[in-house]
Amino acid sequence: MPSKEELEAELQESDMDKAVRRLRETIAHFNEWEAQLRTLEKKVWQPHWSHDDPLADRLLRIGKNPEEIAKIERRLEAFEALCNGRPIQADIQEELDEQMAREKRAEKSATDLLANLIRRS
Repeated sequence: MPSKEELEAELQESDMDKAVRRLRETIAHFNEWEAQLRTLEKKVWQPHWSHDDPLADRLLRIGKNPEEIAKIERRLEAFEALCNGRPIQADIQEELDEQMAREKRAEKSATDLLANLIRRS
């Protein structure tokens, strides 16, 4: 559980700081995902040079079905579009909007919790 100081620091972040933090977290998650993919590829005896193959081929080799692959590829395309300032698909934008709304509710809850902690101190 985060400390009082960590909560305060996170709540004081600017929108830019939050965006940078989220981007760093996303990159870290992607790197973890890629490492897991490479581990799964080793289990099915894929050589290291196959990491340059198209993502769909790599995912098929480890047993992902075409529907899962299409979903992953659409999200990666959306991430690339965001990074390049292009619009993303409407359904993915809706998912992102829902996620942002959940985060706003969580932030408000954290703010309320922090206020209660400070009052008790």
